[in-house]
Amino acid sequence: MRGRLLDAGIRLLHVDGRRCDPAEAVLPATLPGVLRGDGIFEAFVAVDGEPAPGFEEHASRLQRSAVLTGLDLEGRGLAEEFPAFQRLLAREAPGAWRVRYTVLRGLEGTVRLWTAGPLPPPPPEVDLHWSRFRRDPGDPLCGAKTVSRVQAEAARREAEAAGAWDALLPTVEGDLAECTAANVFFWREGRLETPAPDRGILEGVTRKAVLRTCREAGIPVREGRILPSEAREAEEMFLTNAVQGLLPVRRLLGIREDYPGAAGPVFRRLRPLLEAIHLPPS
Repeated sequence: MRGRLLDAGIRLLHVDGRRCDPAEAVLPATLPGVLRGDGIFEAFVAVDGEPAPGFEEHASRLQRSAVLTGLDLEGRGLAEEFPAFQRLLAREAPGAWRVRYTVLRGLEGTVRLWTAGPLPPPPPEVDLHWSRFRRDPGDPLCGAKTVSRVQAEAARREAEAAGAWDALLPTVEGDLAECTAANVFFWREGRLETPAPDRGILEGVTRKAVLRTCREAGIPVREGRILPSEAREAEEMFLTNAVQGLLPVRRLLGIREDYPGAAGPVFRRLRPLLEAIHLPPS
């Protein structure tokens, strides 16, 4: 998923407040954030320079990621750093753009990167591959959004080789966790079900919005362990991602081949409920 978004091209790059050519070599090879993958990030949608709703939650999550990874933001989190880049977006990037703020560990202090590129439209439906890579619910870094994505990228490449759009990762205990850059939901037995935060997932901003919206609308929800057998029994399945929104699932390869995808009644009910809190145009 991340790879597809980057394929759209980074058009704007700022490194520590300096505008750079995205194709230019601007980071030293000795940077710990480069050598060790030691860094954190947040990605969100901005339309005509204005961040989509949920920006504050992205800012809060960056703070939590910094605590979990031991990075000192020195009072310069997402909310403090965005206004300067926002002025550039408003002037040079009309329309919907994917914006990413990255904080890398430096030799002394940190290095800050802003990147932005045009937002590609989301796919109308997606197929998933059951991954051999697993999440460990006991790993505290599951709750941090880090740049260390070797496992996720390997799982995504394997899924693409199998003909899927992304990978669905189980936990080391065999229940479901998440996709490589998205949370997963099921509609089963008259309620919406999703893996709980203690199942090795990163709690997505859009995931929280879906749960909040459902509760306000009187739609039953359950967070907990989701077993493979329950995934097979589900009437609908879809993903959430802060950049691409709500994505209906058509197939879980080798496990379930006939989810209704975009025709699912629950998906069609939820999508308009979420339009006010997100979401990129499709």
